Amino acid sequence: MDGLIELLVVIVLIGIVAAGAVVAARTVMGRVVIHEYERGVRMDSGQVIGLVGPGAVTFFRPRTEVLVVDTRPVARPIEGQEVLTADGVAVKISLVVRTAVGDPVARLESDQDVDRYVYLLVQLGLREVVAGRELADVLAARTTIGAEIRDIAAGRLGEVGVELLSVDVRDVMVPPDLKRAQAAVITARAEGLASLERARAETASLR
Repeated sequence: MDGLIELLVVIVLIGIVAAGAVVAARTVMGRVVIHEYERGVRMDSGQVIGLVGPGAVTFFRPRTEVLVVDTRPVARPIEGQEVLTADGVAVKISLVVRTAVGDPVARLESDQDVDRYVYLLVQLGLREVVAGRELADVLAARTTIGAEIRDIAAGRLGEVGVELLSVDVRDVMVPPDLKRAQAAVITARAEGLASLERARAETASLR
């Protein structure tokens, strides 16, 4: 009986030691899973020592840590901002911007509010592009303005680890009085074409 009790005591002690070892291991060792669309930045004592690709990563705490960065593209709207054209017309142009993390290390070490930085650089690019065009040219070039803004802002965003994938014009809003004037021009043009067609028809009927 005494031998059985001693055996049970040994088993209990082994269990306690094993549980303590597991707890200690979990405290000292960390583990993270990097997905296909993510990248891990390995840090040692607060300094970057390398990148980690997809897979399970084990590291020792607290000296080492792995920060996970999502690299999937993100689309965000840039609401209409009033900008002046070369002929002094105030127009509101809204955009859609698509970005992704191109350099995880630069993204972590750069500007604290990168989203705000993206917004500001795109707005500055928009003002530069629009300021060099008259209103008619802006309306005619709405399909190419986005690419020009991208070319202006992409380099500086790359410095903070952000890849500017695309910029597209969502809407161009002109002042109401210009809308009415434009509508009147279109109406007059349509009426002129209709009158011309009637005159041609009458001429043809007299032959």
